[in-house]
Amino acid sequence: MTTELLTIGLSRWTLAIGLLAALVLTLGGLQTRSANAETVCSNASLSVDVITKNNKKYVPIDVQGMSDLGDGLTLDIFSIYQDELVGTGKFAPDAIILGPDGFVIRAERDAKGDGRVYGVIIRVLDSNDVTICSESLPVSVPKGNHPASGTPQYNSTVPG
Repeated sequence: MTTELLTIGLSRWTLAIGLLAALVLTLGGLQTRSANAETVCSNASLSVDVITKNNKKYVPIDVQGMSDLGDGLTLDIFSIYQDELVGTGKFAPDAIILGPDGFVIRAERDAKGDGRVYGVIIRVLDSNDVTICSESLPVSVPKGNHPASGTPQYNSTVPG
């Protein structure tokens, strides 16, 4: 009888330790995120999305709609690209990232094309620098009505 109770006691103890270990492993693998973390990038917009002048000057632009990230989340402007060749010399680069929510892009387009389209890639990162979401936001320098984003794409932050 004592042997049976000891065996039952050890089995329950082993089960309890196994369940506790599984719980610890499960909790250790979870990432905490706020309820709105998955959709936070869809709130993003730019302070300017159409530049009507073609004067080769930098236009300051801010990312908007991202002021209340909370939960250790941060905004990052990951990259800026364009569908026309990047300028050289004093007209290069065509974009400069100034910080986590601001940048400048050049008001410029190829006279032979339909206009330039920039793509601004933003990301929201958690406290471990893991990307929660990302979004591509367009800025156009049109010639006429609406420029179409063409290929290939060029890194706007690197001189041509």
